[in-house]
Amino acid sequence: MSSSYGPRRPLSRSGLAAWAGDTHVLFVRASATALPIRAGSLGGVTCSGVLHLVADPEGAVRALAHAMRARAPLVCVATLGSARWLHGPAQQAMRKASAMTFFDGDRLLEIFERHGLTVTATRRDRMVMMIAAQNSDAGRQHEVQP
Repeated sequence: MSSSYGPRRPLSRSGLAAWAGDTHVLFVRASATALPIRAGSLGGVTCSGVLHLVADPEGAVRALAHAMRARAPLVCVATLGSARWLHGPAQQAMRKASAMTFFDGDRLLEIFERHGLTVTATRRDRMVMMIAAQNSDAGRQHEVQP
């Protein structure tokens, strides 16, 4: 999730909730691979600009899928390693300096599918891939009813 909106205007927790039109927003600081969220309790997820920064992106996808309700939507924006300027020495230098993960788009889609997320739409734009998916785990035993 982005932490700002508009030019040079930081977004506070209450500001984000108001901007989203929802006063029932909970902010939690936790490991992306061990979310302190009950299984099947999230009605939807936005994951923007995060996966390339975590040490275990597949573990983060697994944790999100586990926390999502059956058929809940997920929207993700991830950094791809296919941009021309990221090949070779430039990519290696950025990986070393920032510990970023540069995804191959097909590999990223396989990670989603492997963890029960059915990809419904994708769009690639230079070094970014936008993914819409839905949790296909209809048999989740711990699903929370709305």
